[in-house]
Parts: sequence; structure tokens; C-alpha cells
Amino acid sequence: MIDALCSNSMFDRAYDLIETMAKNKCPPNTVTFNVFIKGLCVKGKLDWAIELFDEMDNKHGCVPNVTTYNEVLDGFMFKEDKNSRRAFEFVSEMGKKGVRFNLVTYNTVIHGLCMCGKIEEVRRCLGRMIVEGIKPDQFTFNALVYGYAKNGMVEKGMAFHEDSSAHNNKSSDG
Repeated sequence: MIDALCSNSMFDRAYDLIETMAKNKCPPNTVTFNVFIKGLCVKGKLDWAIELFDEMDNKHGCVPNVTTYNEVLDGFMFKEDKNSRRAFEFVSEMGKKGVRFNLVTYNTVIHGLCMCGKIEEVRRCLGRMIVEGIKPDQFTFNALVYGYAKNGMVEKGMAFHEDSSAHNNKSSDG
């Protein structure tokens, strides 16, 4: 129901539904909030999404999980005029709260760093990703090639693409 309300930009009604759920001893859970936060971010209502993010724990006792953080992070990077400063503050908060990054988190951060021209930070982030045992996927590789090209390093991007293609072919052979 929350998803349907958000899809139709009926955010006040979605919020009222959450409040009603809480009053009727059917408290909203993290999944409920994740759906609402995603709906807000998709429609560009990032400030409201942040308020709801804070409220879910402070008022409703629902601890945000990695999916919650990823929804807001995606909103910062891709919906709110690419507000990378706020996005990276949010990434820092994730670390302080002990929320472990997953593939979606890393891909979002890597893509955002590439858009900002922070290629050296992209390399560090990719290294951390690999150390944590999270295997880059096609989205990761596309973001990296895009980042190199966008920042005038087309040759490095092509070399990276060739290296990653060769690595992927070896991985699938064995």
C-alpha cells in the first residue's frame, strides 16, 4: 500500500498510514520505511526522506539497514542534483554506525566518485570492496570505464575494460 501511495505521489497519505499502523499496534518495520524512503527519493523528495530516515529509529524504533542507507545514498547521488558532499557524509555515517557496505553501496559510491572526477578515491574504494570479499559486477566495471573516460583517461578506461574482460573470461572458464 505504501508503494502504491508513493507511486501516485500521495506521500501525506502514506505517512498517515504509517502513523495509523503505529497507533493500531501494527508498527511499521524497516521494510515499510525502506519502501516509503525509496518512493520519496524517486520523486525527488530527499529532505522528507532524510526526515523519515531519522524518525524511523528515533520515533518508531526501526533501525535503518543497508537497504535504507542505499536508498538515501542513491537519492543523493542521482536524484538531488548529484549532491556528492551530502552523499559522502552519509557514507561516513554508515561506517560510524557499523553498517556494512554491500555491492549496491559500493556501486553507488564508485559511480558517484567517478561523476565527481575522484579517480584515486575510486581506486581505493574498489580496493576496499575487493578486500571485503565483494566481487565487482558489470555495473562496477561500467562505472569505472565511464569514470576514466569522463575524466580524460580514455586509454586507462580501455585498458581497465580489457583487463576486466580478460579476468572475467578466465573466471568463467575455470
